[in-house]
Amino acid sequence: MNRPLTLEDLAALAHQHRAYSLVSCRQGGYSFRVPGAGLVHSTVNPAGEAMRQAREAGVVPGSRPLLLGCGLGWQALACLELGASSVRILEADVRVLATLHALPSARRLLQDSRVQLHRPADDGEFLRLLAGLFKSEHENQPLLTLATTPALWAEHLPGSCSLVLDILSRRRNGYAQEPSLAHNARLNSVFLATSAEFRLYEGSWKQQPVVVCGAGPSLDKDLETLRAQRAELRIIAVNAALNPLLKAGIVPDLVIAVDGMNVIQADLPVVAENIPLLWVPGTNHGFVSGWPGPRILALPVGPGLPPTPWHGRTPGTLQSGMGTVAGPALDAARQLSQAQLYLSGVDLGWSSGRGYAGNVRREMVSGIRSDFDYMRRQLGLFVNELRLAGRHVSAFGEPCDWMEHPVRHLETHALHEENV
Repeated sequence: MNRPLTLEDLAALAHQHRAYSLVSCRQGGYSFRVPGAGLVHSTVNPAGEAMRQAREAGVVPGSRPLLLGCGLGWQALACLELGASSVRILEADVRVLATLHALPSARRLLQDSRVQLHRPADDGEFLRLLAGLFKSEHENQPLLTLATTPALWAEHLPGSCSLVLDILSRRRNGYAQEPSLAHNARLNSVFLATSAEFRLYEGSWKQQPVVVCGAGPSLDKDLETLRAQRAELRIIAVNAALNPLLKAGIVPDLVIAVDGMNVIQADLPVVAENIPLLWVPGTNHGFVSGWPGPRILALPVGPGLPPTPWHGRTPGTLQSGMGTVAGPALDAARQLSQAQLYLSGVDLGWSSGRGYAGNVRREMVSGIRSDFDYMRRQLGLFVNELRLAGRHVSAFGEPCDWMEHPVRHLETHALHEENV
């Protein structure tokens, strides 16, 4: 009996056809993951060293590369320069395509006889086209996607597909801001499919205390104590906090990436293969690429988007893309453990700017939200909500710069907002 394709069908097809590898474009370079050859990353022009490294790593037409990402010109160029006889573009967002048609280089590329354009009418056709790629007997037909949504679908494919995934922001690239209804439908489907995976972890830490680590200045002062008490604690690393923790010899139990900021890098140590990543894609920037361990997907709260369980019981209290990056981590912690919750390095007056090598460059936050008082109050209200519900939340070692606000002060703000 004919029935619509599901994510499970797609994952099974990808698992069956393991010959596919993925070539992924990101700002500043290319990442190539090839079965049996590991991950190759280059930050140079795709016509030069990156192409040479790709060929040496085995990324050739015979290896049936599969492309996912948002950079039409560069990724299609990479396909053609690697020797692909054709490039298949699967476009799920017509507005993105309209933006690209305005670029002379994109128009020339779309006029190339080796470039094929497919425009799915609905979600069902999108899945059928993607599934057809895995079933294809033709070796020289890599796939290129332009919108964020197809990349979210690809997040469900099993690790045996050797996927490297990049998601570039619609806002940063000048794409339309408000998602379409069809886009929302796909987001709902992705969320429903992945929330069940997180429930496998829910409550697994039982009565063990949890420390949520941000990358702020107070984390540096807590590292020695964290290392000494590691056996008694569960540790969640938020964004760039992963680097100083690993440098100090502390392997976290969970990594939470909000917007993918400063978290993922090709040369992560082997130990990261066993660390689950809870990815909360935001609305302003960031990418996730090459994470070696298990991956769990969450979605942000925002206009037109479905609520997620990572922001407390009050929908919209915290938003992952608004600077309150400790909120999703703290909410995950309360679901994983019933014991004491601690915060370290959650200093909302500063942006850590930690580089991949652990270098520290602190500067004032700039971006979608720079109102520090707002961020402190929002996270403070969530902490207060947990405390009123009987959960113990406090700073670990060095006090965070917002933690000691009186509870009555926070309640006054909440009552004022309700009366406005």
